[in-house]
Amino acid sequence: MNLQELPFNYHFESPKKINRFLLLGLLFIIYGSSNAQTNINGSFSVIGEMGVFGNLQLSADAQVYFQNGSTLHMLGSTTTISPDAEIFANTASTQAGTGRILFVGSAAQTLDGGNSSTIGGAQPSLINIAINNPDNLTLTNNNTRITSGLDFIDGHVILGSNNLELSSSATATNANGTRHVVTNGTGFMAKEDFSTYFNFPVGRATSDFTPATITPSASDNFFVQVKNYSESASDEVTTADGIDRTWNIFSTIGSGASLALQHNTATNGADYTANGGDALAFVTQYEGIQWVTSTQQNQGVWQIGTGAIGTNTAGSVASSVIHTRTYSNTATSGTADAAFFSKSTLELTPLPISLLYFKASKFEDTKSLLSWATTSEINSSHFEVETSTNGESWTKIGEVKAKGNSYQLTNYQLVHPNPTLGVNYYRLNLVDLDGSAEYSPVKTLKFESFNSSLSNVEIFPNPSLGLINIRTENSYFSFVLVNIDGKVLNEFNNQTDYNELSVDLSQYANGVYYIKANSQNGDIKVFKIVLNK
Repeated sequence: MNLQELPFNYHFESPKKINRFLLLGLLFIIYGSSNAQTNINGSFSVIGEMGVFGNLQLSADAQVYFQNGSTLHMLGSTTTISPDAEIFANTASTQAGTGRILFVGSAAQTLDGGNSSTIGGAQPSLINIAINNPDNLTLTNNNTRITSGLDFIDGHVILGSNNLELSSSATATNANGTRHVVTNGTGFMAKEDFSTYFNFPVGRATSDFTPATITPSASDNFFVQVKNYSESASDEVTTADGIDRTWNIFSTIGSGASLALQHNTATNGADYTANGGDALAFVTQYEGIQWVTSTQQNQGVWQIGTGAIGTNTAGSVASSVIHTRTYSNTATSGTADAAFFSKSTLELTPLPISLLYFKASKFEDTKSLLSWATTSEINSSHFEVETSTNGESWTKIGEVKAKGNSYQLTNYQLVHPNPTLGVNYYRLNLVDLDGSAEYSPVKTLKFESFNSSLSNVEIFPNPSLGLINIRTENSYFSFVLVNIDGKVLNEFNNQTDYNELSVDLSQYANGVYYIKANSQNGDIKVFKIVLNK
């Protein structure tokens, strides 16, 4: 390949060298065939209208200055910017100006922006870029940062695995259904440190424009990417309940925001449409994998829309609709995990009760503690706790009133005071206000004996003048005497069916001590002893 070098005191080096001061106000071409490469080394100024027919490389020592109103026309297929290159406006060390790079190739073009920062990396940064290529501009190798403006004339910017970053003052103009940012890979469109609304002109594909408008509650950096369900990491089970689009939106510090999401009605799921469709839809956030009682399985659960259904307006392209919802917190700070948003209909999703867990555990060694939690409830009435000794015949042992309507974590519990020896089966019956009911998964708890309870241990007198008695019943226990600093002073045990041990503590100084009792089944209980001789 024939490379053309651009030294410090020339705008370009072609078969005929031209002094840069003669370029002002004219259209000049940095000469090169369509497969040649032009390297810019050292200081170089773009003045007026200039063009590059071949590929363009900004080398590590390049310092490129864009005069206000100037345009560098990129007609070659590849633009590569070294991570150490610098781009300025008006021969000063700023990136605020009107000079631009216009991508006008006759075939698909690529841009390596050279910026390795995920957000806020100052250099290299392009001042303005404009896209006028129906075959699109694809980002490669490194992120691209823009400080003043991104303008769409024709064609798309395709991200692939790279971020397109806009500074806090940068704008994005003239995007629509035929020209926008395509998030077809792992890359995000990012906006730095802004506090007023900003429209992210994104879409999953060139034919699917699904922009997101964000109005933050505080100044923050926001990242946006849109996917369909099968590409999303949010693990939706079916698209029928909602739409086949998911927006991954998160911010650096997790600021709250109002989100306005536009989708195309062609992606509506069958159940979404059957249950009211766009008229009753709302923006919903993914909450992770949970046990869903109506389907008796673990699946992705989404927030409900009650009290948070914002505007419902026509979108900017045909057959599209915008729904708005305000969130107090957009995502976990600094991560994209779980920061997924989509749309659903109030009648269908989420399900009436989202059961997070149901557990059975031993309480005081002779009782069963049943505990459970929900993450959301709609028109719930109460919970019935049932037990069985064979897993087939069930008996109701208690009832707990439900919240009715709740959109946050709620914890419940009930104690079964008299379980049987052997295996005890437990389940929840979740009852709604309309009388419909669903069962939770079954839990089991086994009691082999009720005689090894630490509740049968007695230590007296307490406070003690020096001698204490330890009484146990039908049990094996070991005991450890510990001082207030945790130092073990003595160890002793009881192995008889009924016994009362006498322990002399008179050798120890007055103060607080602890006796730790260990039962044969592994239970532990600590008793506080006061010695006052």
